[in-house]
Amino acid sequence: MKYITNLIAIGVIAFLVFGAIKFKQTDAYSTARWHVSNFFKSTKNFVEAKKKNISEELKPSRQRPLTFMQIQGELQNWMPEVFLEQFGDSDWELMWNLVYIADKVDDGGFKVYRYKTREEVESILRYEYTDLNYLKDNDWRELWSIAKVSW
Repeated sequence: MKYITNLIAIGVIAFLVFGAIKFKQTDAYSTARWHVSNFFKSTKNFVEAKKKNISEELKPSRQRPLTFMQIQGELQNWMPEVFLEQFGDSDWELMWNLVYIADKVDDGGFKVYRYKTREEVESILRYEYTDLNYLKDNDWRELWSIAKVSW
């Protein structure tokens, strides 16, 4: 009896090994393998997106100053025809939101925080305020240095 159970156990193991070899040669194996790798990729993307969002919420890469009054005054002195005559409270709010508010964008199927680049902000400001179209690259650098924005 002792030998029969050992033979049955060896037979079951041989059957499982033979079945595994045959399964590996089928299309079902490659499909299952693709599903498993896809699951691990999407899980990794999910964890990376959540980790980036949490770190961005705890310590944003662009820190908004407590007040913009001094910066706005310096910008009004630097270019009064635009910032003094054309800019109201809503215009200042738009400008500072473009710089300091992160957007949630789709990245790998998940939403992550992303700040607008300098070129994007300048493009939007040029579109909204035609007087800013005449600024050259050096002028924009000076504007952002006065505004104390580091890109």
